[in-house]
Amino acid sequence: MQAQKNQCDCEAFLSTRYTWEEHVYEQPDKKTELYLVGNNAMDEDFIHFAIQAQKGKMLQVAPYGIRKWYDVGWIENSHISVYGRNYVEPISIYKKDDTASALVFTVPVGYEPEYHVTGCNGKWLQIELLYED
Repeated sequence: MQAQKNQCDCEAFLSTRYTWEEHVYEQPDKKTELYLVGNNAMDEDFIHFAIQAQKGKMLQVAPYGIRKWYDVGWIENSHISVYGRNYVEPISIYKKDDTASALVFTVPVGYEPEYHVTGCNGKWLQIELLYED
């Protein structure tokens, strides 16, 4: 069974917990590597992603940092993250990409967890909470 491709319009970043470079591929089959991307903590140049699509565990991204924009490619979702920072109201985490679906968790105001991005659909991200070591 072949994985469905979802179109996405979301932003995320390469986890700051991850200190190595990630491979970016031409296609989700990972046959042709385009380049490597990685965070540069010394210069505070962290890699962000405009996520355009998802196919299985692969995300189609347009990576960028302070000094460089990269060509669009595909990256495994293993170290892609977002923060759940909320200043005024709690953030609701839903079971599906629909506010009518079941509420799974509510992030309290002022709590800033890092979430691992496992997928996307439209402007919705599928996430899981990264726990502190």
